[in-house]
Amino acid sequence: MLEAVRAYLEGCSSYKRMAERLDIRNCSQLKVWVKKWQNGSLFDEFKKRD
Repeated sequence: MLEAVRAYLEGCSSYKRMAERLDIRNCSQLKVWVKKWQNGSLFDEFKKRD
């Protein structure tokens, strides 16, 4: 997960290509990880539902 985020942020590839390269099922998951990384959030945080 962290490898994918770092590689994307280094400009190695697009979300889609990076997800394919690292066998991540959906590139939108990578987008979420990158956004959390940029916001300083933890990757294992879960949203609480009311």
